[in-house]
Amino acid sequence: MKLIISQKVVRYYTIEGLKKACDEKGISMREAAKRLGISAAYLCDISHGRRYCSKVMKQKIEKVLS
Repeated sequence: MKLIISQKVVRYYTIEGLKKACDEKGISMREAAKRLGISAAYLCDISHGRRYCSKVMKQKIEKVLS
């Protein structure tokens, strides 16, 4: 699963997409958050659309989950 950074990116920023990407990588969402250097709660907020995901964070997510 490859992340393409654009305005239409949804795949990694929904709870279903994030869980699927973590499952494919063989890590938990908590582990993904740890690798990203953020809290699990913050990652959850991004995936539920409650927090803004910066371009830098999108790039980190792509790196960790690809």
